Amino acid sequence: MRIRRLNFSDLRQVVLLYCGCFTEAPWFECFDPEEVWQEFVLLFAQALPKKVRAKHKERAEFLVCENEGQIVGAAIGFPMAQKPDVATLVTTDTEHTFYFSELFVSSMYRKQGVAKALIRARMKKARARGFTHGVVRTSIAQSVIQHLYVDELGFSIVATQEVTSTKVIDGVKQDVPDTRVIMAGKI
Repeated sequence: MRIRRLNFSDLRQVVLLYCGCFTEAPWFECFDPEEVWQEFVLLFAQALPKKVRAKHKERAEFLVCENEGQIVGAAIGFPMAQKPDVATLVTTDTEHTFYFSELFVSSMYRKQGVAKALIRARMKKARARGFTHGVVRTSIAQSVIQHLYVDELGFSIVATQEVTSTKVIDGVKQDVPDTRVIMAGKI
């Protein structure tokens, strides 16, 4: 397995993996693949190398984990300033804080170190660009992610946020309230 930057040719596979991962328990979230495609195309454009993009600090990091030509996981991150709803809940210096956005791994590759490798690679890239702090948000029900960031990486829970997610439960789309935990720490 290897971690690398996303190529445009990977996007369809990554969109399908993302939509598939989040339909599973405990998320049960329903995403329109075309909307995810559009969002990921924008993030891909923001992830272009420095020589292509003028503003290095604004660039997103869009990483994939590949195994034998198949994308088995991905991680996205970008400067905290691009996530204002979360930035208002934390006290870190937004200019030097990187937001760890999406992290998803194929169910067949979970508990094999893929998520940890993607997290480490994303942090390394953020540090190399001058970011000193990181922030991540996850559902309060995601104890595995909380364990990774709090217990293993030394982050602290700094806030919570009430959100509503569209989920498919027993085949029925429903808007379900959820509490998100915001964690912050040095990277």
